[in-house]
Amino acid sequence: MGVSQTKHLRSRRRIPTAVTNRLVEGAFAACLGLAALAMLVLLLWITSPYPDSGAGGALRTAAGLWLMAHGAELVRTQTLSGAPAPVGVVPLLLAVLPLALLYRVARAAEGPARATVPWLSVGYLLVAALTCWFSFGTSVRVDLLSAAVRLPAVTVATIAVGAWVTAGRPAPRSDWRRLPPWLRWTRVRTAAGATGVATAVLCGGGALLAAGALVWHGVSAAEAFPQLTDAWSGRIAVLLLCVSLAPNAAVWGAAYGLGPGFAVGAGSSVGPLAAGATPQLPHFPLFAALPGEGPGGPLTWALAAPLPLAAGLAAGWYTARVAVPVPGSGHGSTGRRGTLATVLLAAAGCGLAMALLSELAGGPLGSGALADFGPVPWLTGLAACGWTLLVAAPAALAVRWWRLRDPHLLLAAGVGCRRAGAWCASLLPSPPPPAPVEDWHATGARRTRWAAIKQASGGLVPAFEPDGPATSIPSPGSPEPDGSATAPSRRRTARHRLPPATAAPAPRTPSAPATPDEPYGAGDGRAGGRRGLTRRLFGAGRNRPRPTPETGGSRTTNATRTTAATRPDADSATEPTPSAAPESSMPASPFTPTRAERRAERRARRRAERDASAGPGATP
Repeated sequence: MGVSQTKHLRSRRRIPTAVTNRLVEGAFAACLGLAALAMLVLLLWITSPYPDSGAGGALRTAAGLWLMAHGAELVRTQTLSGAPAPVGVVPLLLAVLPLALLYRVARAAEGPARATVPWLSVGYLLVAALTCWFSFGTSVRVDLLSAAVRLPAVTVATIAVGAWVTAGRPAPRSDWRRLPPWLRWTRVRTAAGATGVATAVLCGGGALLAAGALVWHGVSAAEAFPQLTDAWSGRIAVLLLCVSLAPNAAVWGAAYGLGPGFAVGAGSSVGPLAAGATPQLPHFPLFAALPGEGPGGPLTWALAAPLPLAAGLAAGWYTARVAVPVPGSGHGSTGRRGTLATVLLAAAGCGLAMALLSELAGGPLGSGALADFGPVPWLTGLAACGWTLLVAAPAALAVRWWRLRDPHLLLAAGVGCRRAGAWCASLLPSPPPPAPVEDWHATGARRTRWAAIKQASGGLVPAFEPDGPATSIPSPGSPEPDGSATAPSRRRTARHRLPPATAAPAPRTPSAPATPDEPYGAGDGRAGGRRGLTRRLFGAGRNRPRPTPETGGSRTTNATRTTAATRPDADSATEPTPSAAPESSMPASPFTPTRAERRAERRARRRAERDASAGPGATP
């Protein structure tokens, strides 16, 4: 086998770079979450006055908390009875940091989801397996069965959601189109949004109920801190534990508002209808907010009833808003059956979400009386589904009808309030009508102003005369009106009188065209001026017939022709003159002569004088 073939086989056996990068990224996300919890636990261990287990025990505790944040249960091996006690109440706020890091890594990964999800999960789960092995050997270790089930499920689900969001939330493949119309992807997506809205309203309302109960029993909650520990580091640790259990308290409050309530120990139940007897509980601040034993009253019902109603209204409003995208128009809207199908899917999704949250928020805190804490998942999910369907269905239909009828809810509410205000105002006695106010343009007001102006002017303004009969504006050529019209009428007539018509100019008769021997200014003034300008520009007499001996044998120039034409007693236009005509005898041209024209005139004048001095019998 050659060297090239050996190198080729080695290159094929290597792991691709993309796979290696995804494995490293998954492991790095797990290490970041684990390091954050380890730093917090080490800080509390350093400040604790009783560091019994050492730094290794603190690190194992941090590893157990990191595994617990993914849903795995812990087991306490050192108890008073000697039997191991499970700890399954997962602090939901503790799970935010590792899951957020895992989701972020899935969003930042490049490549298709089918290649990203498996290798990121493998890298993350490798670190989780090492953490499980490291947590053994202490008083608190991880339950292997719960870790083997919940850790891979939570990891793969988080990475899959991140990859799906990175890909642009694509719709499922074409195989899903074979499902019934009420299970199409668009309807499922709308139902998922309504499910999220309803679940958020339920959890938010539960958090308000828990906070209100904790404030109501604030003195008992404050007294629980010194009963647990006297050191400030211990009290800070208890406070951090209460904060991490705040989402659990919100889910417990939502279950209380829905009706089934939650369990506080084996065989006990706390709900709005009744609160049963609870076993002896440890002095923990959150347990101080529990209601007392006994049946519920109107106050507890009034506090619990708005919670499912608000969740159902929110889900119905969201569904109707998507069903009618354009308010006031049925374009692209969904029918009643489609809206009800979406509400049904949203109710089912809300039930599943609340059952899952109840399962994560509850669990055992020990054995015996402490083996059951939190709401019952299937009862909470069934109550959430029923309440959502019961309230959201009519709310969705009503909001859909309203959006089809009126384009905007606030606008319709404003119009209704305005109409109600107008109706209430109509019931009140009407005030007396105000006194008539004289118009500014009325005749009396104008006369009063004119009199005041006249008095102030000192006699310069004439007296105000009453209006006379209206007169029309005379047309041109009509006879003047007689003197019976009053002064204001004459003023108005003079104001609108047209200017006097002037006599039309007499039509200009065309003159006969000038002959070639005619002087420059003969005939029509405009034609003569143009003809004279043309002769001046292009040469005078250039195309004229030259004089012959029969005509006298003398050269006839422009000056002589002009002189002969201007003399009244001239016998012929060709007869020479004894002297040149004066310069003023030439007709005035409407154009100003240029320097070339003046030079041509002087040259013609000298030629005429020379011809005149030569005598009539001279030959050219």
